[in-house]
Amino acid sequence: MATKKRVLSRGDFLSASTNLKRELVEVEELGGSVYLRELSAKQILEYNERIKRLQADNPELTPSKSVDLMAALISMTACDSDGALLFTESDVQALAENNLNLLIALSAKALEVSGMGNAAINEVTEELKKTNVSLPTN
Repeated sequence: MATKKRVLSRGDFLSASTNLKRELVEVEELGGSVYLRELSAKQILEYNERIKRLQADNPELTPSKSVDLMAALISMTACDSDGALLFTESDVQALAENNLNLLIALSAKALEVSGMGNAAINEVTEELKKTNVSLPTN
């Protein structure tokens, strides 16, 4: 006997952002943890547009070489346990002032939680290794 499948309502679709996958991530540099949620379809498009705007000014720029892009990605994914975002666009510059290792780790994890796959995560890590920024060791 087939089980009856639930028919989704308008509310199910409109509340989908609160149902985005979330993962609790340790932030040793700050002595605690934060949830990162996957990017919504709209956020992915916004993030890609941000990359295009920055690359228009500097064609050599890659997402992983920009502290501002890492901070933007964190602002788009850091959330509370219910999935509500912790930061707004106005917080991006302040987030960019954080420890570089923190930004690298959280932005790489944000890509992973968003299902961007190992290729994107490896690109972030490899491109940062090629920059002239010296990364402090823990």
